[in-house]
Amino acid sequence: MDVTRELWVKVLEYPLVQYIPLNRRNLIKINAGLPMSLRGKPNIRLITNKADLITSYFPASIDKSEIINQVDFHEKLLIMALNYDVEGLMYRTITISAVGKPTTGMYYLFNVDRHFFYRRKVFFQCFDMGGKEIPMPHTVFKVPLVSKRLKFDHS
Repeated sequence: MDVTRELWVKVLEYPLVQYIPLNRRNLIKINAGLPMSLRGKPNIRLITNKADLITSYFPASIDKSEIINQVDFHEKLLIMALNYDVEGLMYRTITISAVGKPTTGMYYLFNVDRHFFYRRKVFFQCFDMGGKEIPMPHTVFKVPLVSKRLKFDHS
C-alpha cells in the first residue's frame, strides 16, 4: 500500500515539497520473524556500517553473511524495523519520517540511497496509516558523510 499525499500532508511538519522521498530496496521482510523477547513495541534503527550490521539481530532462517556481503555502505544505508511494516519514508534535515503499520513479529530490513543525507545526525519519527504518531525510542543516529571526489587526468 502506498502512502497517500493526504497522509503525508497530515503527518509532516513542513510542506511536502521540502522533503526527499526515500525509496526502499527490500532485503528481508518476514512476518513472525522475531523471537518473543523482541516482539512488542515497534522499533526502527539506522545501520550505517558493516560492524553495526554484524552485531544486529537476524532471524535464524537468514544467512547473515549473504546480506553483509551484498551491502555497499558507501552507496546505501540500512534501516531495520522491528514490529513495524514501513510503507513510506521522507527525509528533511535531521528527520526521517516513516509511515507504516505496527505489526507484531515483523522483521524488516531494507536499504536506501546514502547520497540523499546531508546532515551527520538523524532520528526517526514514525506514524501509523491513520496519521497517529507511534511512540518509538528517540535515538539519534550518526550518519558518516561519504564524499565523492572527482578524479581528474592531469596529463
